[in-house]
Amino acid sequence: MIILFLLVMKKFYFPNDCWRGLIMSLIIKESVLTVHSYPKIKLKLYPHQCVMLEKWDDLKTVLLITKTGSGKTAAAVLPLLLNQENALLVYPTNALMADQVGSIQGLVRELDMSSHILMPENAREKDPHADVTIVRIDAYQLELFCKEFNIKDKTYALLRLLDVPRKDSGRCKLVLINPDILYLIYRMNYGRNSHEVIAKLQAFKNIIFDEFHLYWGIELAHVLFLTYFARKLETFEKVVLLSATPDKSVLDLIKKVLGAPVIIDTNTRTNLAAVGKRVVNKQLILDIKLTVGDIVNEVIRCLNERREYIEKKANLNEDISYVPAVVVLNSVLNVIHLEDKLRKKGWNNVGVVRGLMAKGERQFKGKTIVLGTSAIEVGIDFKTDILLFEASDSASFMQRLGRAGRHQAGEVILFTDGRIKTIFESKGQEYTREEFEHMVQEHLSARDSFAWFVTTRYGLLTVMSLTESIKEKILTDKNLTEEKKENILGFLEKLLNDYAELLGCESHVKNLNSVFNVARKRGKKSTFKWLLDYVKNSSFRSNIPSLEVWDRSEKIRGRFPVYDVDVITILKKASSIEIDRKGKEKIRITGYGGNSELYFHQNLNGLEPGKIYSVSEVLEKYNKLTIIRNKGRSELSDYLTNPENIMVVVPRSFADSLDWRIPKIDCGIDGVNKAIFNNSALMVAELYKQSI
Repeated sequence: MIILFLLVMKKFYFPNDCWRGLIMSLIIKESVLTVHSYPKIKLKLYPHQCVMLEKWDDLKTVLLITKTGSGKTAAAVLPLLLNQENALLVYPTNALMADQVGSIQGLVRELDMSSHILMPENAREKDPHADVTIVRIDAYQLELFCKEFNIKDKTYALLRLLDVPRKDSGRCKLVLINPDILYLIYRMNYGRNSHEVIAKLQAFKNIIFDEFHLYWGIELAHVLFLTYFARKLETFEKVVLLSATPDKSVLDLIKKVLGAPVIIDTNTRTNLAAVGKRVVNKQLILDIKLTVGDIVNEVIRCLNERREYIEKKANLNEDISYVPAVVVLNSVLNVIHLEDKLRKKGWNNVGVVRGLMAKGERQFKGKTIVLGTSAIEVGIDFKTDILLFEASDSASFMQRLGRAGRHQAGEVILFTDGRIKTIFESKGQEYTREEFEHMVQEHLSARDSFAWFVTTRYGLLTVMSLTESIKEKILTDKNLTEEKKENILGFLEKLLNDYAELLGCESHVKNLNSVFNVARKRGKKSTFKWLLDYVKNSSFRSNIPSLEVWDRSEKIRGRFPVYDVDVITILKKASSIEIDRKGKEKIRITGYGGNSELYFHQNLNGLEPGKIYSVSEVLEKYNKLTIIRNKGRSELSDYLTNPENIMVVVPRSFADSLDWRIPKIDCGIDGVNKAIFNNSALMVAELYKQSI
């Protein structure tokens, strides 16, 4: 009935011109799952949720693949709550982590259990002895906890936050954390007592990675090795991966490193009798529109033509999680321009969820329209009537489509260049969600996971950087006896060799060990000095330096203007860059425009393509590295050309074919090379080696 209403609304409510550029309209049918009663639980559960509970005690590695809105979080968290088990829940973004606190707390209430959210503002209060304690740890929260505890050493803050209830207390602790903090813990970056934090984690027998499919390349290598490392320390006996369908190469890596996973999806069946059915995703009308001009203007036209309807719905609905219209675009600059243009046209109650803004200002509740980029794809739950989006790959297509139909039927408008028309033009116009997803995956390219990188020489180097960092700390620890040092170093050596053997790349470890020995003996004179620099500065993600900016445009929009952004984005996209050197140095910008002309003054033709260099080596050869931005020297050059960074140059023709997620800079105004830095340099060096 609702879909019939929407079809009538399309025909009579919206003006005819709003269908300009329309290629076709499709119907994606609602998806339905059976629900089941589970002993001692009031909640009615989906089959995959029941199976997680039924098999929980026997599970070691689990891959949970279910659709948006089908209760993935509940499937993973319910066994923890019912069995009073401690767990680390790892989220790829801090925004998703913050959003999930409320979801988990709601699940606790459904079970008639009590919860306590441990926050900096209540950290010194007496423990209320709730059934479940939930704590969120990211870099900012950790700083706040340190201030509240009146301590500078983050080790002691982490020890307090990771303290768990007694085993016989009938209580448990859920720690929500990002992979960056977890990486730094195992890298022993939190001071001389870091080993105590690692030991504290042994109380956590479960680890859950949400949105596992988002990890790629360097990140994927780190996640796999960190989990393997932790298990060897008798931590995280049970690993649960919540994911979209992974590609075969990622699945093969999981099998090799963590053991063959038990795969649970929406087709999994339970032996419990069904007590009813529930709609997981509501029916949708999908309008496919050809983008004939500027995507921003196309979106504004669609919104303006629906303005009366959108504003009427906003005024009538008091649910703060309801948003009449949501727009998701690929480019953050397009979202910025769209917001500014909408405001000029009188759309005032606009929420934004994107990068290049303060995270605390990403708001969607109570808004008439919400604009977003990929930041809106993950974890943010809202109700909407109209979703407008574009997508460049199958994963983002289905992730964004999944934002609609979670609570009510609606209209989805896809902006495309016409390629998608060929997918459907020879088919029918009604699809189940499974049929539709299959066609999208079959015809649209998948987002590259760079799974191949994990088993390469530099893929092994990324994980060796962690063990080499630990070795350096162990060797300089005056509190350890020589015997203990030898035992730890022996454990790390065996750990790496066993890991490499599982992946079938033992030769890389032997080769890299030899190279590290040469680098240490010769120090700065070694041609492998870059290895030592990389170990010193390696991070979980692509470690392009980030700077704090003060954004006048955000101030004008009435939002908090201070946030962090990587230096390459500042150089390429920011407008009116100034460095305020009064007091604490701060970068002042006025929003973001188009791509600036950006290149190194030096053409770097003297560097061997595909070879990794320490920036200090390049500085010795060229005296300085100067970034030219819009024909003038940029004062931000020094941030990117830190002598301890690493870099690689590759031919421009090769660099232009690289994944868009890899940042690169031209070498010389008319140069034939491009430069790539730090973690990304390792992936590009491997790709270049494969291409020649």
